[in-house]
Amino acid sequence: MPEAIYALDTAENEEYATIKYRYTYSLDDQQTVEYDFLSNKTVILKETPVPHYDRSLYHSERVEATASDGTTIPISVVYRKDKKKAEGQPQALHLHGYGAYERSFEPEFQEKILPLLDRGFVYAIAHVRGGGENGRTWYEAARYLTKMTTFTDFIAVAEHLVATKVTSPSHMTCEGGSAG
Repeated sequence: MPEAIYALDTAENEEYATIKYRYTYSLDDQQTVEYDFLSNKTVILKETPVPHYDRSLYHSERVEATASDGTTIPISVVYRKDKKKAEGQPQALHLHGYGAYERSFEPEFQEKILPLLDRGFVYAIAHVRGGGENGRTWYEAARYLTKMTTFTDFIAVAEHLVATKVTSPSHMTCEGGSAG
């Protein structure tokens, strides 16, 4: 896998000597890949090119914030390299989070955020507790009487992005929805 942040899912497969899987990450659309155990070879079976999109213009990374109880909260960050401001200069940032029903908010390619990135925004995903990113205990830590943990995690991520001068309160928009 070329990226540190990606999502994998199994794909339908009728061959027992191979495994097929779907692979996606923040900067590339989904690929269906086949790995042959006998030959130790990987083949891309399907990928969906995005018109007028140059992946080399963008960068993705994983950073972490610390929640009020000391738990490390992962953050996926994507931005356009040539629009990145100098370190310490706050930048427009859109923070998105969802943490409910043990649903993982995967760092998959989203063509809809390209216009934001092209205008100089940073796009960040807060992988807060309540979702499924870090297993069942991650989900259990933010449900029923502890549901507020989802929101305090999100606040910790926003505060971290401000404290590290990636953005400022006046440059940040936030999005969440439903139960998480």
